[in-house]
Amino acid sequence: MSKISAFIIPGLDCLLFSNDHYPPHFHIKKAGRWEIRVYFLSCTEQELNYKFKFPKKPNRDEGPTGRERRDILKAVLKHRAALLKE
Repeated sequence: MSKISAFIIPGLDCLLFSNDHYPPHFHIKKAGRWEIRVYFLSCTEQELNYKFKFPKKPNRDEGPTGRERRDILKAVLKHRAALLKE
């Protein structure tokens, strides 16, 4: 496991696990709150493609805020090639 070097999002840990399963993705954690897998190759300008790892069955109030989702999506779209290299 290593931190992503392509970008930083304050307040979130962006992690890449070597030898992780397909499709290509990375993990984002907000300590003690949630963890998601971001499938960066299938993200579009309109949609951040992610799934929860923790909590398994989130409530509506759990997970990334709208602002966090926008920040993640912006970073993914800008740094997709670098993420793929990592």
